[in-house]
Amino acid sequence: EDIQADATAANASELKKALQDTSVHTIKLTDNITLTSAIELTNVSRDVTIYGNGKYINATDGNGGIFIHNTKSYTVNLTIEKATLYNQSQYGFVHMNDEGTDNITYKNITAYGGTLVWSQTHVGTKTLSLEGTVNFYSVPSYTVGGQTYSTDAFKIGTHYPNGENKDTTPAIYVSNEINIADNANIALENSATKIDIWMIADIGIHPHTTALTIGNNATLTMENGNNSALNIKLDGDTSNSFTVGEGSTVKLSAKVDNVRILPYEDSNTANVSFAKGSDVTLHAGTGSNLRMGASISNQIDFNGKATFIKDSGAYANTAYADQTRGNIEFDYYWNDQQKTGSTGVANFNPGSNVLFQAGPGASNVNTY
Repeated sequence: EDIQADATAANASELKKALQDTSVHTIKLTDNITLTSAIELTNVSRDVTIYGNGKYINATDGNGGIFIHNTKSYTVNLTIEKATLYNQSQYGFVHMNDEGTDNITYKNITAYGGTLVWSQTHVGTKTLSLEGTVNFYSVPSYTVGGQTYSTDAFKIGTHYPNGENKDTTPAIYVSNEINIADNANIALENSATKIDIWMIADIGIHPHTTALTIGNNATLTMENGNNSALNIKLDGDTSNSFTVGEGSTVKLSAKVDNVRILPYEDSNTANVSFAKGSDVTLHAGTGSNLRMGASISNQIDFNGKATFIKDSGAYANTAYADQTRGNIEFDYYWNDQQKTGSTGVANFNPGSNVLFQAGPGASNVNTY
């Protein structure tokens, strides 16, 4: 591909030199690269694009491939385009840490690892944007260059992940925003971790908000019902949103919940919105298609087509159990203990077409 770049990189040292040179804004890969140590961006602002040129980068270091750790006065805008990314680290290929603002864009990317992208969740503003066709594979191992590498995944024992595992692992772990661009095609196949996408924005100096936003005419596919406990988990201290744009298609399946917004905090909101022309299919096992328990308000807006399938239902003696009764579960238990007066509303707006399928012991809309 004839791309005019500020620098080219055929090996780890050339890529490191180019990434750390603030005069370089475009880098073209001319060969496959193995990173035996992470490339660090420390206390530096960068606006840089790596054109993969169809090559791969294999990151074998414990800190990932690109390790960003800035104080709050620095911003990194990093785009990686048309490459295959492999990583062994529990911190993903791109490792966003510390107080800086980090905006990462994947465009036409294939990625293999346990945890694939990682960010700190209590300092700094962290955003992941996905464009074009992006295929994520959360796997226990991968083979590249004739050699097999084992992967690692970040373990979390807080935020009441689910009853299935105390130390739960995410494939994608980002604090503030995940944005899927218009016309993008995004897929995540998961055979190594328990949550496909987990977003936490809690204590610390940064926005206490999480937002997963799908643009118009895009697709998101995470059909991992044979492996993942949860497809999407949002834990923002103040607000949480899952938005599907016009004409977009979403297909999710999980063993427990498809979307869980159940932050164990004092003051937060939850909003789920499916725009007109969208087509959303959610298939949950023992849990809910939408389990929502924000402490102030919970709102769902149906404007397009939605199919909610729940295999089975059962009463649970804890708000965080793997089993629920409803396709939609408004969870007031913890909020009632705190007397926050939480509300739950589902709006079936004109033009919406919503089908509920509830298995034995299940209902369509339930409160706990």
